[in-house]
Amino acid sequence: FKKRSMNDHLRDGLASASNERRQSLAAAAKTTVGHLWQLAGGHRKASADLADRLQDASGSEITIAGLHPDRAYQPEPRRLRPGTEP
Repeated sequence: FKKRSMNDHLRDGLASASNERRQSLAAAAKTTVGHLWQLAGGHRKASADLADRLQDASGSEITIAGLHPDRAYQPEPRRLRPGTEP
């Protein structure tokens, strides 16, 4: 099986969405439909700011982790109380 990338997911989502939905998503994320297609095709990479906006605009259907992996959630390291050993 071929591993599906976020680009594949985004491309499939854009292809199956109505033009109205694509326009709405682009407007909410303050970008263009053309730019979304460039991201989906792997021709451009999303900035951290755009990845945030797309995640918000899509209701988390499009994720920061998929568009901008170095911004993906990483839990804070556990902090030990003073005087305790790891």
